[in-house]
Order: sequence, then structure tokens, then C-alpha cells
Amino acid sequence: MNTLLRLFLLSNDIDHNEEKSLSELHAQCVKIDKEFSSIDISKINCNELNRAERDGKYCMTIDKVHECVILANRFKTIILNKLKINESEMN
Repeated sequence: MNTLLRLFLLSNDIDHNEEKSLSELHAQCVKIDKEFSSIDISKINCNELNRAERDGKYCMTIDKVHECVILANRFKTIILNKLKINESEMN
């Protein structure tokens, strides 16, 4: 998810730091486009961790992984639409 959010920020000429947490990146995206506020990341345990803190830590329950996949797909859909990228043309 962080990579997708950084991509969106870069496309809007916003300098980003790879060490930022998911919640920090999400907040920056919300400032640019309010559509991102429709995505609630509060249930994701790692949203406050920066890259170094996250490294090697994984959600190990099916429910948590499922939540992350759903959120990642929502981010992907919004960002690809904002960047006018057709996912089917990416392959």
C-alpha cells in the first residue's frame, strides 16, 4: 500500500520519505484528494509503523491479511483512476 501511496504523491509533485508510516502517507494523500478519506486504515495494525519498524513483521491471521488486501485494492483502484492508468494495459 505504501508504494501505491508514494506513487500518487510523486505524481502530485509531493516529496515523500520512504520512512513514513502508512497513516502519514494516507494523510498526505487526503490533503491532496478527499476521496482517500473514504478509506479507513485504523484497523490495520502496522499503519503507524515506519518502514524500518515494519520490516520482517507480518500479519499472520487470515482476517487481517484479508483486510489488508481489500484496502490495498481500494487504494489501487483510486490511484489508477486518478492517474488515468488502465490496469489491463499494464501487463
